Amino acid sequence: MSGERPSPSLAFVEVFQRHLQPAGLDLCGTLDVAAYNSEVERIRAELVIPARAEGRIASSGAADGSALAVVVGNTKALWEPFQEAQRAPKEAQELDPLDSYVERKVNAAVEEACRAYAISPRDVLVYFSHHTQPGKIVAIQRAAHIAGLAYLDGEMSHLSIHPTFGPWISLRALVVVQVLQPPAPGTTKALNDPVAPGARQHIGELMALAIASFGSGNKLSQAQPTDPESVAEPVWMPWLRARDAVASACMSDEQIKEHRFCEEQILFHYQSR
Repeated sequence: MSGERPSPSLAFVEVFQRHLQPAGLDLCGTLDVAAYNSEVERIRAELVIPARAEGRIASSGAADGSALAVVVGNTKALWEPFQEAQRAPKEAQELDPLDSYVERKVNAAVEEACRAYAISPRDVLVYFSHHTQPGKIVAIQRAAHIAGLAYLDGEMSHLSIHPTFGPWISLRALVVVQVLQPPAPGTTKALNDPVAPGARQHIGELMALAIASFGSGNKLSQAQPTDPESVAEPVWMPWLRARDAVASACMSDEQIKEHRFCEEQILFHYQSR
């Protein structure tokens, strides 16, 4: 029916996204909190990881725990707005500038969307992927998978893979609006594994090398170069190789060229972790 007003949930998400886009936070996906909680509890029971209880989202909405949740992420589009923001002296001095930038932009977008639809900020819970304190942790990759935003390759690479941008995304926040309804059942498209089967063994081998290098706990790999004039590679380089391998297994060369993070963004992404 033409002229029909969008649902309150859809309208909220539209305003929220509109305020995130200029900040380079250009990926959003919606899901039901109840579906997320059910999935997290199932995984916790199967894998016997008691700490996963911290990843369960509280909901005070419907009797069955249903409520709207929005996953927020970014592609390479984040880099230029973030760099522009860093030119402000105050922001350039922050200990974790990107995390602080994401928090400011997401919280501001939440405020604008709440103001537009007379929703109390007390009815909105915001979880950030960089928060690791008890009670603030969420399984954001799992949430993105449920939302149909990015496929979670939980068995091999442990990366979230977007249908268009491949592994060249970052997941930043999960926003729960406890007084709004979740997406209608069946509106979220299920994602299939996009990685070519023939590439899985190679990716697995690269991931094993990455995990081994991470175990060194150093900025440089434990493996010392045999050539005295060569330099030991950064400990994160095996992780980048694995990510590139995943991209090659699910994206064309043209897509990789278009969507891969720029070199500065890659360095920032891995060196700051």
